[in-house]
Amino acid sequence: MEAGWDGRTVRISYHKFEALPSLLVDLLELGKNSSGATIGTQTAEAVFPALDIIRRAGPPEGYAQRLYDIISWYLGSHIWHVREIAARTLCSLLLTPSWLQSVEALIGSAGQSSNQLHGALLTLRFLLERLLQVMPDQISGKFDGCVMDYFSVTNGSR
Repeated sequence: MEAGWDGRTVRISYHKFEALPSLLVDLLELGKNSSGATIGTQTAEAVFPALDIIRRAGPPEGYAQRLYDIISWYLGSHIWHVREIAARTLCSLLLTPSWLQSVEALIGSAGQSSNQLHGALLTLRFLLERLLQVMPDQISGKFDGCVMDYFSVTNGSR
């Protein structure tokens, strides 16, 4: 589960299917390159299976950074469901000790795109939900002070 696998499906062995990692990358690249900044409905239907496989099985060995770059592009899709599944997929790639810096970078790179910002915030939401399940100490240690600061500011004690 810490690797992103949901535990309810049969885990995919990328070693048994040697062509699968490059096929997943090709499908995602095809969707990214097909229509520039926006993604059409037919292309979205083609990338859903690739994103779902990566979300459930985790990234294939040696492809994590490349997939991260491609999938983070989908956070800016004008189709809400594409942003959601991309955010859920990125969550499985970000279960690392440096998850907070990665999310900060995603939010910082959103620029003027409300879709990209929404996708980055969805990623943060899904990541926090997952971390609460599998690594609650990661959340409590990083955010206890933030919660206290929030309450201090809103109650006027600062």
